[in-house]
Amino acid sequence: MLSSTSRTLTRLSAISYLLVGAVLFLAPGWASGQFAWNVSSFVVMTIGGWCLGNAAFAWQSARLWRWSLVYPSLIYLWLFGFFEAAVLVAFRDRVNVGSMVALGYMATIGINVLMALVGLIDLLRIRPSIKVDGMPVPAYVRGLTIFFTINLSILALGGLLATAGGLSTEAGIFPEPLTLFSVRAFAAFFAAIGLSALPLTWARNLTPMFSYGLAGLVLVIPILIAAFVNLDKFDFSGRPGGILYVGSYLFTLIATAWGLWHYRSRLDQTERVPG
Repeated sequence: MLSSTSRTLTRLSAISYLLVGAVLFLAPGWASGQFAWNVSSFVVMTIGGWCLGNAAFAWQSARLWRWSLVYPSLIYLWLFGFFEAAVLVAFRDRVNVGSMVALGYMATIGINVLMALVGLIDLLRIRPSIKVDGMPVPAYVRGLTIFFTINLSILALGGLLATAGGLSTEAGIFPEPLTLFSVRAFAAFFAAIGLSALPLTWARNLTPMFSYGLAGLVLVIPILIAAFVNLDKFDFSGRPGGILYVGSYLFTLIATAWGLWHYRSRLDQTERVPG
């Protein structure tokens, strides 16, 4: 596996994401006025959900700490850190640094980037294997993974290319108008998830999908809670894109939870795989 330094940074990242995510998710009305850029309470609660999910990805990875089991989760975290840092740099003239919430979010992204850099150096130096025993991937699971990856890639590309006044900024999918800053942050999130799932489309067995799926549940649940708390902001008849927003997360939640339950015995065996 990767170095102990990388593992320590992964744990530190988990703690940072948990603390920041809890503030953003549990006190979105207050945190929206203190955040790193201009956002609504719904957006900041959703970003809080991302952070709580990231905490789960990081802690689960540091707990197992076997590259063959957690490489998709670590790839996601590394990409999330790089991409969200790039968004902050691109919109640096609009970044607010006058509050502890904003500084806490940026410090957490900084820790994530440092973790990613150390991890990449370890990866090039150690070259750990991804080979591990496990149940072959059923055709329908591979198909769902490919579908998931393609859809997220489309969302990421759409957010990256979006311009002011378009579908992404004018409540076409997300039920509130978004600044281009927020749209790019959403695109960075979708890109990180989509690209990290890409290696799973050719994985030979289910083993690396388990820790990714468990942490993924923790990621999806608070995002859905944020949507349900703000359900009054959706106009499903006038702006049907909201159905896609909520429906996509619901489908991901149900499909992932069913898969983990169905293959739960394999999951128990996976965590006993020797490193």
